[in-house]
Amino acid sequence: MPKNILLLCGVSLMLIGCGASYNSNVSGGGGSTGGASGVNSTGDGQGVYSGAASSGYTFSTIILPNDKLYGIYGTVHGNQLLLDGMITGQGTTNSSGYTASVSDFFYTGSVNSGSFSATHFTGAGMDGTLAEDGTVTTFPEHRC
Repeated sequence: MPKNILLLCGVSLMLIGCGASYNSNVSGGGGSTGGASGVNSTGDGQGVYSGAASSGYTFSTIILPNDKLYGIYGTVHGNQLLLDGMITGQGTTNSSGYTASVSDFFYTGSVNSGSFSATHFTGAGMDGTLAEDGTVTTFPEHRC
């Protein structure tokens, strides 16, 4: 039952985010990359991203304008994404990209702490890294 609720919440986040526009200040998004100093402002990484991680999981991630991050991940069977977990965190955007402290809620009930960082924001996606408990997972993300 909890896995079904997590799936419903994740799908809702993806549908809401995919219909939203993204910040025009994102590099490649048709605007500038921030203020006159070249430093990105809060929310420049906002958007909905999805793809496949080096761990083999398929994921969808949303970064909100206030730099909060929510992500779901799991394995694909047929047309279904079977969720294995959810990641949440609060980050910051600066001239070198986006970084966040995150909590990873695995479907078994275990919770891990870690860090997430992303760079190379474009209208098409970003490159990211998740590090927790000595394990580093990399992924090229693609915008919905």
